[in-house]
Amino acid sequence: MHVQELMTHAPAVCTTSDHLTRAAQIMWERDCGAVPVIDAAGKLAGILTDRDVCMAAYTQGRPLHEIPVANAMSKSVFTIGPDATAADALDMMNRKAVRRLPVTDAQGRLLGIVSMADFVRAARESASKKKPSQDSVIDALASVSRARAVEHVAPMPKAQELELGSKVIVPAAAPKKSAPEKSAKRK
Repeated sequence: MHVQELMTHAPAVCTTSDHLTRAAQIMWERDCGAVPVIDAAGKLAGILTDRDVCMAAYTQGRPLHEIPVANAMSKSVFTIGPDATAADALDMMNRKAVRRLPVTDAQGRLLGIVSMADFVRAARESASKKKPSQDSVIDALASVSRARAVEHVAPMPKAQELELGSKVIVPAAAPKKSAPEKSAKRK
């Protein structure tokens, strides 16, 4: 089985100049956890995960509509070609500890994306030798689920309260001081 048989064809994308609200909208509407990012020439420039969106909002202390995708995306992206075998893709996911691989042509243009979910579905549907085995899927899933060393630690935002409608949100790094409790007397 080849990657082109498993991948999601023509996935929704963001551009490097979009803001994180656009990426979050795509993830919500398409029920996915990652969005490939393309540059002005239409070539793959990075990938943005739901975790990247959350961490960017937290570490930068700004709303999503103020943060460009280029500031939050991972620029180090592992890709695979459409004619690669499913086993090759699983092996790469296992070695690189990634859950998704953008599928690109020789010129770096995005053709699709293949994810661990695609392999799980394929392994469940068939026990054929040409399709990924349950053991190879489990091995890759175990690998990508391992805790990794932190590559980059962004500075913590200053303690601040963010007002969202009628709710006040206080970042975990700056716990809100509680007011002294008032005793209620009954008469």
